[in-house]
Amino acid sequence: MVEVWLKFGKTEVFSDIPQEASLDIIENKPTWEIPNFNDAINNLFNEYQDTMPKNEDGYTILIDYVDGINGYDKLIFSLVVKIIETGMEPEKIKIITTAWRYGMHEIELEARDKLRQEFKRIGIQKIETIDDTMLGSNSSKIDIAVLPITYWQNKITNSTEILSRYSNIPKPQLFVNPIVGYSGYIYEIRYGDSPQTLSEMKDEVCSIVVEGKPEIIILGSNGYPTDYTLYSCMHIPTSLQGKLEDTIIIFVAECMKGLGPEDFIDKLVSIKTEEPKENIEDYPMISKWLELTKKAKICMTTLLPSTLVETLLNAKQATTLDEALIYAWRIKSKNSHVTVIPNPLFSTIRIM
Repeated sequence: MVEVWLKFGKTEVFSDIPQEASLDIIENKPTWEIPNFNDAINNLFNEYQDTMPKNEDGYTILIDYVDGINGYDKLIFSLVVKIIETGMEPEKIKIITTAWRYGMHEIELEARDKLRQEFKRIGIQKIETIDDTMLGSNSSKIDIAVLPITYWQNKITNSTEILSRYSNIPKPQLFVNPIVGYSGYIYEIRYGDSPQTLSEMKDEVCSIVVEGKPEIIILGSNGYPTDYTLYSCMHIPTSLQGKLEDTIIIFVAECMKGLGPEDFIDKLVSIKTEEPKENIEDYPMISKWLELTKKAKICMTTLLPSTLVETLLNAKQATTLDEALIYAWRIKSKNSHVTVIPNPLFSTIRIM
């Protein structure tokens, strides 16, 4: 037996895979050299030192909170320390956070509290969420914005995404844009006085390649906060590409808070009732999910009610990973080829 463990909310679930099964566990490491965070920050300050605010003006930083990016906290901390080293007093630094990807205000509050705890030891007290901050007045400014570029919800989310979502955000003076590859590894750090954008990601940066045509695919969601609701993790199975006919997909996502924001639920229901409402293209992963269920069988290990999973998502519900595997083995067999991908965040998954 081989034990397989996957994150499930703030805990983990596991199951034993029998020895007769052909098992692959894909935990890709980056094929590129991770950029040096301190070098990137130093280069930014050297190149744009003339635009840096004076101590009496204070310093405002906008941070796009994204969980699961390796070293992201270190990058942010390096930036703040560098600002203090230039002579800015910590009490004059203000940090504004957003967690828009997750669609839930409580995640934004948690991101704020996490940063408060982190930066309290170096004297920074002004840390607020974007919703709690009065922006857009003549006195408001953002000196620097840290906005990751990621593959999220089946598309590249550029740094311009957040600027378009919040019309009251003043244009930041400087941008730091980490480009995030598969499983949360930073590929490159771009910076400048305008937001960096990508029209496409290199395959070697964002693609997880699965060889050998697995019969059962077990997908993790990297746990909380990504699997807090279906809204923030639904795009993981819909990132699957390639030969999926007759495949069993087991998707492990706790979804403790349910489906997600009201407009997402409304659009999910409207598609299922064949009464799609305006702007349905805002959630392409809903249509992709339903298309996927026509090719493959999906079983969710989740806290979502079975009636909801079966009615709205055309999928099977299981409360444990063992239960999901029993369902898969009944359709296939215990000697099936099983592929496990514990952390498929920020990636496309190509089945060859």
